[in-house]
Amino acid sequence: MKGTLRIFLILVVGIAFVSIAYSQHTYIGVDKCKICHKSEAKGNQYGKWLESKHSKAYESLTTPKAGEIGGKAGIANPSESEKCMSCHSPYGKEAPSLKGDGVGCEACHGPGSDYKAMNIMKDRNLAKQNGLILYENEDAIKAHCLKCHKKDNPYHSVGDFDFSTAWKSISHKYPK
Repeated sequence: MKGTLRIFLILVVGIAFVSIAYSQHTYIGVDKCKICHKSEAKGNQYGKWLESKHSKAYESLTTPKAGEIGGKAGIANPSESEKCMSCHSPYGKEAPSLKGDGVGCEACHGPGSDYKAMNIMKDRNLAKQNGLILYENEDAIKAHCLKCHKKDNPYHSVGDFDFSTAWKSISHKYPK
């Protein structure tokens, strides 16, 4: 009996450790990111985002124009539709309390729960191991952007998307 109990406990503890090791990174929201990314000395990435259309992307789904566009696409409530939210609030489904972030930091850089700590962020490789997504070059950034800014958007026209111009307006590099 003791042997069976011991094996059972070892199994339970082992499963718990495996579950923790493979846990999903979770979203923390723009308000957490801005704590470290709002000073001019560090590039004011938060300010750059705040001035962009990305910060208003979810809000745009609540306008009469969004209702009109949604109606034409058979979408009754754009601000609750997965079809609209997938681009206008990419992590809104997984983190409903953060849908107001619109296209926040984590829409491009991945859920920040496991890389947000300063001791992790100071080590680029460690941050990447903990879920931070960084792009190797502008082609990789463009590929990510084109997931939403695509001509064949089935719900509405996104117009002519000029990546070079768009990237210049939202680029938010960390100064060296």
